[in-house]
Amino acid sequence: MDDTINIYCYVYAGGKLVQQNDGLWKYIGGRSKGIHVYKGMSYAEFTSRILEKFDISMELAKMHYILKFNPKVIQDLEDAGDLDNVISYSDNFVEVYIVGSSCLEGVEDNLPTTHVANKAYH
Repeated sequence: MDDTINIYCYVYAGGKLVQQNDGLWKYIGGRSKGIHVYKGMSYAEFTSRILEKFDISMELAKMHYILKFNPKVIQDLEDAGDLDNVISYSDNFVEVYIVGSSCLEGVEDNLPTTHVANKAYH
């Protein structure tokens, strides 16, 4: 285990991701919890910690993240390579979003020309 890179991970679940008019993403609703992650952490350990924290199933949900150098792009977090990117390209913290399996659902009523990531994850 290479724990030389150890960062705090904010995990958000139960809400939705909304892409605003400026292209940046905003998380609305749900709840958040945190875990520490480290370089070399297995994807299985990462997902196990998240499932334990939230007491949820990932069967109907997907995880996503945003890299600091391009906050307008949502990345899927699906495997060990993605987790390595999350840790390698983040500074002291990272945000991971758990949303329904349909990434883009439609347009948010109160934010014209925005995209909404599905809310359901149970």
